[in-house]
Amino acid sequence: MTGSDRRNRLADGRAEWAVDSRGVAERGVLPRTGEVRAFVAEFRGVAEALGSRLLTPTAVIEGWLGFVVECEGGYGDNIYEFDNDLSVRRTIEKLLGDQRLSDFEQMGWVRNEIAAVDERYRALLGEVEVRPGRPWWEARVPRLAGAELAEDFETSYGVRVAVVP
Repeated sequence: MTGSDRRNRLADGRAEWAVDSRGVAERGVLPRTGEVRAFVAEFRGVAEALGSRLLTPTAVIEGWLGFVVECEGGYGDNIYEFDNDLSVRRTIEKLLGDQRLSDFEQMGWVRNEIAAVDERYRALLGEVEVRPGRPWWEARVPRLAGAELAEDFETSYGVRVAVVP
């Protein structure tokens, strides 16, 4: 694999399958190159149609995981950036529900990885639903945040969260 290659990682950090820069899986749960290419191509097409800048399963998972990791440490930006970064989960929901992707066996891996990250994010959320009627990931906010976001949460929603220095 070249320097531009990526290794997909399970939630526990183990490499499950590798995809090179052409979208070809080398081992693991995606054993057949033709199937993987078809899946990656279809995934890319659906993601593009949704207007996503994250066009591969790995990029989508890593985007969501990166956001959650930031929140675990206390998201350090403002509410506008928070909502913008959180929007990756809305895209994920659309991808998970898209009929064009549902027949691909590889979506099982995607679903499992997203579920693991979802579990981490749910553990961060406060009890108060500050945006009723929204999906679970938007309805509540993390219990801790950087100073600016904590202030934004209090101003916008009347909820106090722990401030991470």
